[in-house]
Amino acid sequence: MAVLIALAVTGLFSTGVITAIIGVLSVAILREDKNLTLTREAPDTMTRAARWVNGVYSRAPLTCLTAVPDHFPGRPPLPANAQAPAAASTGTRPT
Repeated sequence: MAVLIALAVTGLFSTGVITAIIGVLSVAILREDKNLTLTREAPDTMTRAARWVNGVYSRAPLTCLTAVPDHFPGRPPLPANAQAPAAASTGTRPT
């Protein structure tokens, strides 16, 4: 009888933990959708954890790295054969 009670308690505890994890992930995913923050760094710890569990991350485009001045600490050096990013289009159609 003691073994049955221990199994029941373990099962209930495991169910509670799994339910809490799914609940936190759901709230973090809804927050990402509402705030449209998936293309930026995670704004808080809960969102960062949800991205980690789901295997989602954001990667800065190369143009952002090349626009940073050389004296910026932590900037990786560009390779010698790197080219400047192309100029942004004006959004007009060629005639």
